[in-house]
Formats: sequence, C-alpha cells, structure tokens
Amino acid sequence: MAKKKKKTGKTITQLFGTVFKWVFFILLRCIPVVLIIALLLYVFITAKKYLYSDPNFIITNLHITTDHYYPKEEVAKRGNIQSGARIFTVDINRIAESLEQDPRVKKAKVRKVFPNALDITLMIREAYAYLSFAEEKAFFVIDREGYAISACEENECEAQYPVIIDGATVRKRIGLGTQHFTGNISNAFFVIEYLRNDGYYASLEVKRTVIDRLNSISLIVGESGLEIKLGNKRLLDNMQKLSHLEKVLEGENKAKIKYIDLRFDDIIVKK
Repeated sequence: MAKKKKKTGKTITQLFGTVFKWVFFILLRCIPVVLIIALLLYVFITAKKYLYSDPNFIITNLHITTDHYYPKEEVAKRGNIQSGARIFTVDINRIAESLEQDPRVKKAKVRKVFPNALDITLMIREAYAYLSFAEEKAFFVIDREGYAISACEENECEAQYPVIIDGATVRKRIGLGTQHFTGNISNAFFVIEYLRNDGYYASLEVKRTVIDRLNSISLIVGESGLEIKLGNKRLLDNMQKLSHLEKVLEGENKAKIKYIDLRFDDIIVKK
C-alpha cells in the first residue's frame, strides 16, 4: 500500500511539472504578441493626443450648400457647433438632426472635410402662402407641401404671399413643423397658380382665397372686399369666366358689387 501511495504522489508531481512547462511555453510564445499590442496601444494613444491637440484640426470652415439663403451664423447656432470644436469629436449626425429641428429645413446632410471643415447641405422649405383658420387670428407661413415654417399675427404679416383662410377646418391647431395639406388646400393652391399664370391675381388685386364650411372656394378682391365665388367643382371652367368680367369690374362698378357667383351664369349681386 505504501508503494502505491508513493507512485501516485510521483505521478501528480510529474503532471504538475508538465502543466507548468506548457504554461511557461505558452507565455513565452505570447510575450512578442503582448509587446506588439502594447506598442500599438502606445502609438495610438500618442497619435490621438497629438491630433487632438493640433490646432490644424479645429473646425474653422463651414461650407454651406443650400437652395435658399440660410445664414452661416444660424447654421452654427442651430447645429450647436461650438467654437474650438475638433473635427474628430464632432457628431455630424447630431448636427444634422439639430438643423432639421428648424421648421424651415426639410433635409440636412453634414460631412467632414479634413482637416478643419464641415460640408453642410441644406434643403430649405420655400414659403408659399399664409394660412389661417376661420376662428384663429394667427397666420402660418406654409410651403407648397403645407408645412408650417413660421407664424405671425395678422397685422405683422408682410403682404408678399397669398393668403388662404381655411374655414372648412374647425377646432384644429397646427404647430410649426407640422403639415396641413387637405384637398381644399390643394384646390386653393391650384386656384392661386392659375390666377398668377394668367395675370388675374395682380389685376384683380386678390386679397384672400377663402374656403368656407361647405368646401367652396371664393376670392376676396380689391379694397372693397368684393367676393368672387368659384365653388369646389369645375374650378378651371369657373375661373376661365374671369375674362368676361373685365368690363364689369372696371372703375366704380366694382365698389357697387357685393359678390359674383361664377358657379352659375350671370349671377351678380349688388350692394
């Protein structure tokens, strides 16, 4: 029995010795790999420290491409591009998202241009008309897709865009950046485009395009507030009748007329 114990003890010692040799061998083979990794890590940290401290990599140029005017100062402010920001640390996706928070910006794309510039492409929503509702005093500036890009009070709005009053939409509130594009708004845009192209918008002195509760479109023209009713069907046919109204609307005649209904023939109501 004593001999067996001695033999067992010797076997365990040999086993530990073999394992130790293999571990030592593996560690010995890994030393070059560890040294190479350590060297690469040192080079990376040193290079990073150098690049982050080099003033040549501080963003000093913003190259802005846009289809409409957008101030460079506002790009920096809205994009939260800090003074002294370095091109390695700036988050271009965050900048693009921040710029798109502006209701005027439809799409923003930002690209890094080494060593010290950002290339920013902006797609700007173009103001097309003022929009208000029958029960509201505020006016929204909307683009061709019906997105609200700014707002103003009636007495503060500049007379540079057509005015649309949507009386068919009740109890709806829209905010900046939201879309309000209904069939009625689409019809109003169609009317405005037709009148502009044929010169009637200026010659008639159109003040407002009004949509009533029955979805019918009317024009409010001249200082007298004459109403020209177009309806909501056969808009093109009804607008083509405007050419026959030139003599009727000349001089003092316009001031004596309350409204003209182009949905029918020869419907002129005087005051």
